Amino acid sequence: MTDSIEFLRRYRELARSSGWRAVDSPFQLVDRWAEFVGLCTEDYDETIYEYTNDRAVRDALQIVLDDPELARYERFDLLLEAVRSLDAQFLAACRTDVAMAPAGSPWWQRCVPRTASGEFADDLRRLHGIEPARDGP
Repeated sequence: MTDSIEFLRRYRELARSSGWRAVDSPFQLVDRWAEFVGLCTEDYDETIYEYTNDRAVRDALQIVLDDPELARYERFDLLLEAVRSLDAQFLAACRTDVAMAPAGSPWWQRCVPRTASGEFADDLRRLHGIEPARDGP
């Protein structure tokens, strides 16, 4: 039990320092990443600003994954496995021929979902000059 408590204590230190105070557990971040990935695999239709905000959960996860202290705990392996699985799903839902962020940015910031509709498709065209590969339903 102590390991779990220490794992969460360290996570909360990281969360506070990176502005994710409302998320009590790294697994809640994973749940938010899973929600976002699900939207991207179906048909993302929010604005580009919401896309950028929703995608920022992956930035927070990376801070957690990069922390050597958290990596010592058993729960870290579960977290890493969950993130890797979701990352693979997100990559599969994204195009590889265009990017939303410059080279050198984290890969998830460069990803553009294959299917876009509504305001998101319009924002991709207007702000990034990217034509959606497929318009959503």
